[in-house]
Amino acid sequence: MKNKLWFPLLLLIMLLAFQGEASAQEQTISIVKTGALKLIDNAKAYDERQVEIAGELIGDVMVRGDYAWISILDDGTAISAWIEKSMLPSDANIGNYARNGDIVRLRGIFHRACPEHGGDLDIHAKTLELVSKGASVNHPVDTSVVVISLTLLVIGVILVTAWRRRERNEQ
Repeated sequence: MKNKLWFPLLLLIMLLAFQGEASAQEQTISIVKTGALKLIDNAKAYDERQVEIAGELIGDVMVRGDYAWISILDDGTAISAWIEKSMLPSDANIGNYARNGDIVRLRGIFHRACPEHGGDLDIHAKTLELVSKGASVNHPVDTSVVVISLTLLVIGVILVTAWRRRERNEQ
């Protein structure tokens, strides 16, 4: 009797062990880590799939009730995300000319043509995680450009003055 039970018991243990590994793989596979450009270029392939994207918060946050639109810049391409307003920290740095925005990691469902938002391409966020804080950007003034500009201004004023004198003298 003991010899007959060991094989089915071993088989059952192996099936349970591999099923746990398979479901862990399915969870890992179901989230696609990608970039904004890849999503846009291959929108049909990623449609309705859970994606993860990381990038800089840029532009304006457009609040709509309990939700908000944000834009994430990744490798020169921006993509919009629909998030719960509570996901965005109140001290979030939004990127613009004077400031680098916070780097965030967003997970959510990608929509090639979102039925909820008039057919727009977007991501409906499930999570938003801060990777690193943004900071001010220093834009140094190039003194050679200032000197050249002032020199050209002086030359222009001299030429206009000389031209007006010449016209007055001709009359």
